[in-house]
Amino acid sequence: MSGNKKISVDISLQRESRKFEGWGTSLCWWGNVIGRWENKENVEKICSLLFDKMNGLGLNILRYNLGGGANPPNKKNFRVGADMPCILTEDGSLDLEADKAQLSILKQAVKYGLDTLEIFLNSPPLSMLKYPSTAGADDGLCNLKEEMTEALAGYLADCALAIEKELDINVSTIAPFNEPVSFWWKSENDQEGCHFDVEEQSKLIEALADAIERTGLKNTGISAPECWSTFESIYCINHYSKKALSQVKQINTHSYFSNEQSRKELYEIAKRLGKPLCMSEISCGGNASHNHSDISGGIELAKNIGVHLNEMKATSWIYWQAVENELMKHNHGLMHANFEGKEEFFLTKQYYVLGNYAKFIRPGMNILDSENSDLVIAEDEEKGKLVIVALNDSELSKTLEFPSDSIKKWKNCAIYKTSETESLESINETVDGEYELKPYSVTTLLFEKIG
Repeated sequence: MSGNKKISVDISLQRESRKFEGWGTSLCWWGNVIGRWENKENVEKICSLLFDKMNGLGLNILRYNLGGGANPPNKKNFRVGADMPCILTEDGSLDLEADKAQLSILKQAVKYGLDTLEIFLNSPPLSMLKYPSTAGADDGLCNLKEEMTEALAGYLADCALAIEKELDINVSTIAPFNEPVSFWWKSENDQEGCHFDVEEQSKLIEALADAIERTGLKNTGISAPECWSTFESIYCINHYSKKALSQVKQINTHSYFSNEQSRKELYEIAKRLGKPLCMSEISCGGNASHNHSDISGGIELAKNIGVHLNEMKATSWIYWQAVENELMKHNHGLMHANFEGKEEFFLTKQYYVLGNYAKFIRPGMNILDSENSDLVIAEDEEKGKLVIVALNDSELSKTLEFPSDSIKKWKNCAIYKTSETESLESINETVDGEYELKPYSVTTLLFEKIG
């Protein structure tokens, strides 16, 4: 089936750009499961596929979850892997060995060159809570005891310092709460969580800033608000205390619900405040039944990357769980693995789609503004290279059209394609003024500057 829609691609580079910091994922809950596997060969393969710059995606950002600790015996409602161990002991000291599963994966990532580490909290430790459940309070409100705000802040800073010493890597940021204004954090939920209203967030941010200074962490900042939607993130930022806002180093937002207006508004807020904007969590599942080759999840993933980098102008982009539970029988995740039973894993089509972006648009490159969010354009000015990743989410083919005055300075040197039948495959074709995008595909075009 052939379409006739043409998309003009201006690669003259005469437009605004911004430095990109990289791609990442969080460690929970998969790190808590895979890190316990006896099949170390498969653990190594998973880590290589995710973090190796040559043979994998080269993810350079990781979000490490500080767990709240095991719930009482009558609380057995957590999904597999989500009951996260806590490294805070009864005597107030820290025991990193308690979370050796996650930390083993983190150490593998550091081996492959991980350069950005964020610590994030879903729930405070069980000992600091009003209700005995790290899933949340019975009423869905803040579960942290009010007198524990400074203790929690001190705990977060101490954990960052301990992890820095253990792994010889800087903790770039600490996110002290997760989706804080959401009201689904109740005691019978199946994962850790804790509600914080805007005033409670401000108090914790202020206390954490003081704790970071006391602890002597030299290069660690605070990221917030980590809300479920861009709308909630805008609300929280606009209602923080003046002091708390000044102490936020990086704006983090999830993007499970957003629109073009809110994405652009959040960017304008970040720009006005002079703070980087991280798209810190998203997960895509597509619309098909369980199928590792499902392209709809990959198309959804590419669509999200396009609007986050072009409309929201995110400086970094992070997938939620790189590895999802195969036994859940859905299409979320870059990989699926058995969280129980045989220790094996499978790549999904989303892995290859993210590869179209992450393997070629590398940290330090400049993202060039594109009015068409189906195009992500990046330049490596130092090496004289240009990357264009084009999404076609239509059942019809589309044609990229390169004006002769802009393409004459560039030589097309490689093409990689992911579609229903291809998985980041090298295509033996070249661009000569036009290039056809097949239906439901993501295509990476690599160019080198002539002369």
